[in-house]
This record gives sequence, C-alpha cells and structure tokens, in this order.
Amino acid sequence: MILDLLSIAEDERFVVLAPHPDDESLGTGGVLLRHPGQADVYVISDGGLADPAVPSDQMVAQRRAEFECAMELARPASIHWLGFPDAHLSECPHCVDAIDFTQYTKAFLPWTESLHPDHVAVAQFSLARMKQQGAQCEVFLYELQAPFRCPTHFFEITEVLEAKRELISCYQSTLALYPQDEVTLALNKFRSCQREEPDQWCECFLHVDLDGTIVPPATPGAKMDVAQW
Repeated sequence: MILDLLSIAEDERFVVLAPHPDDESLGTGGVLLRHPGQADVYVISDGGLADPAVPSDQMVAQRRAEFECAMELARPASIHWLGFPDAHLSECPHCVDAIDFTQYTKAFLPWTESLHPDHVAVAQFSLARMKQQGAQCEVFLYELQAPFRCPTHFFEITEVLEAKRELISCYQSTLALYPQDEVTLALNKFRSCQREEPDQWCECFLHVDLDGTIVPPATPGAKMDVAQW
C-alpha cells in the first residue's frame, strides 16, 4: 500500500481522542503543533493507573497537570478531561457520547489493533458514535505502541520535532517507567526512512471508514511501497 500525504487546511476543525494523557502527544503531537488552534483534544480516562506504586488519586492529579502542561505548548482550540476510570474504558460504552463529531472534518483515534484495551475501546465506541450522529468527518487512526503493518498516510513533522520532544517530556510520570520519547521519535524517524527521506521525521496514520475498514489513498505521494518492508 502506498503512503499518501495527510493534508489539513487552515480552516479545518478536527478532533483528537486520547484514551490516556500523553497518547495525544505521542500519536498526533506533530499534527497538533503544526495546526495550533484547530483541534479539540479529549482525554477520555483519568490515567490513574499509570504507575501502580503511586496512589491513584495522586497519579490522576499528576497526569492531569502534565496534560495541561503539554497542551500549553501545543495550543489546541480546546481541551477536555473526561475522567473515566483508567484501564476500564471497555466498560464505559458512553464515554464518548458528549462529543459532537458532526462539527469536525477529521477525527484522530487510537488504532483499533493497539496493544491496550482502552485504545481499542475508544476507537470502537467513537466509530459507533459517529455512525449514530451521521458524522461526515474523515477518520485517521494514529500509531501508538504497536506499529501499523501498512499505514495509508504520512504527516511530515521535521520542523516541529524538538517541540514534539518537549510535549512528550511533559509526561515525566510515564517517562520514568518507559522511554516513550525515544520509542516514538525512533518510529517517526523510521517512517521517513521508509519514504527514502532519512533526514526527516513523520507521523503515520491509517485512514478508515466508519466501519473501521481501511480506505486506500487516492493520490499516492510516497516514494516507496511500505508493503515491501
């Protein structure tokens, strides 16, 4: 499958859904930084179980502060903290009901085959809610934890690379447990290398319809078929 360029016009309004605080920066940090003032960012869970060694209420407070710190740098149009229980989103089918998807041209969701059940739940519930609302927005799944086998779109982030690194660095609670910054930026680098652009970095996405079926790109913009890798 050939990668196509993900293009966002200056007058578009889009939404980013993060199952946990930091998912938005890891998966779509470059998109947010290159399009300030255009996104509504929703964090669905309270992130309270990130570190079992830390009391949940303390963890929630820390992760919310970290999210707000990151969003001060990204400067989206709005941020929303929904506060559903971490690691239990599959039990909360109404966790995205407050979101009006009809007002957006694009929606960015976690990958439906991600390794975390919260990610899968948010994506599935969001797609179902969009169908109920009759939303017409394009849906792009973002790459997180598990890499796509064959992404459909790329978004070049070289000019905001250091700013994305700074976004991720806001989340010291999770960086203390796992080098999310190194892993994420290495993946962004690898994706550009797949495009034969070794001096660049890019985020990758999977374009799907409301049934979760992959939508092939219409105007291929890559130099390489990533299915060969």
